[in-house]
Amino acid sequence: MDFEDITQIIITHVHPDHFGLAGKIKELSGAEVTMHKLEEEIIRSRYWDTDSLTQQMGSWLRSNGVPDDELPGLQNVSLELAKLVDPVAPNRLLSSGETIPVEGSSLQVLWCPGHSPGHICLYDQKRKLLFAGDHLLPKTTPNIGMHVQSGPDPLGGYLKALDMLQELDVEMVLPGHEHIFTNFQQRIEELSSHHKERMAHIRGVVGDTPQVAYDIAARIPWVEGKVKWDRIGAFHKRAAVCETLAHLEVLTIEQKIDKIENQYVYYKVRD
Repeated sequence: MDFEDITQIIITHVHPDHFGLAGKIKELSGAEVTMHKLEEEIIRSRYWDTDSLTQQMGSWLRSNGVPDDELPGLQNVSLELAKLVDPVAPNRLLSSGETIPVEGSSLQVLWCPGHSPGHICLYDQKRKLLFAGDHLLPKTTPNIGMHVQSGPDPLGGYLKALDMLQELDVEMVLPGHEHIFTNFQQRIEELSSHHKERMAHIRGVVGDTPQVAYDIAARIPWVEGKVKWDRIGAFHKRAAVCETLAHLEVLTIEQKIDKIENQYVYYKVRD
């Protein structure tokens, strides 16, 4: 198989490690690039005109309690990765539920937001295969973070998508990282349980005294409690703060905690 044999490039989401070579592959193959509309909407600010997004992210992090001495590192940590991407605009946009013909079968497009707002999975019903992108990984819990490009409730969307996927007949999952796996239903249950446990833990950390998300995140055990908060690097620390915010948003929607928005955003258990 050569590049000329590629006719379509389907992007599950536009994070650098899944979208980085799309422009180069299109150039070599002439293939059509397809993705969900919500992913198209964030390409320009992520890869072509990054100044505005960087400023917005800085303001977002500051309002959620990131200290001034850590702010530049967390605000700018993605810029080096963005430089490695050869971005390209899509030729066609995909909608959830549509099917893409492939040799001997077809792929159903499934909108599975959370890890990215327009993340899609692809389901081959005939072969009982799921191309899962970063929505389902065999070992790692996908990062579901709330930030300026995530949409209003990324974790809520992620959990609903898990419920939707659970209705499928899947014998093999091809994820975007790690390895192929077959314990599809078990993995969904593990991920759902993880987030329920994390929300219960976060609610316990929040308590009656208003706290910012950064301070809440600092009191949660990350990497199974093996790494102290002050030893976590900027990239993973930002991911941890954003993931904490995603859980806090679900708890706020469920009216289990209160969000108090002022110069900073505080959270406290509802009286």
